[in-house]
Amino acid sequence: MLVVELTIPPFPMLTTVGHTLWQAGVIHAQRQFDVYDLIICTKGTLYMEEGGQKYNLKQGMMLLLEPGKKHRGYHPTDSETEVYWIHFHYINNSQLKQKSKAPQPLLPTTDQDTISHPATVEIPKFSNVDVRILVPILEEMIQLHSVLTPLGCMNYSFSLDNYLCKSRMG
Repeated sequence: MLVVELTIPPFPMLTTVGHTLWQAGVIHAQRQFDVYDLIICTKGTLYMEEGGQKYNLKQGMMLLLEPGKKHRGYHPTDSETEVYWIHFHYINNSQLKQKSKAPQPLLPTTDQDTISHPATVEIPKFSNVDVRILVPILEEMIQLHSVLTPLGCMNYSFSLDNYLCKSRMG
């Protein structure tokens, strides 16, 4: 499985989150962002293409579109199609690679450490997800985004970390 590997810290920064319900016959617009675009399909099928690679994003699947790459819909939706999306920014370089077979071991820490040991987060490029676990998190993210306050901004930022943790467990 292809994954995008992010070295942390720094952590990815959430920029926006949203939800769309498309009727049959809609084609996703052609775009190119400077952020990651994580799309989660909860109903129907979204037909996407990125860099010449076509993806049939069905119910219970996610696709991570990469910054700087053009993406577009290549076929109209066949039926009502529901998707959530998360846009996030990551300041370091990332790598698209095959998923590691073994989990990354955590480095031992001491009371003399002054900085965090680097670790990696692997986000699947295209995979199945458990929407029963993720939709409540996505709905909470959307709610936090709709009423940003100073404290809400922190919770909004942390909600991306929560999503990434839960999606790995699902």
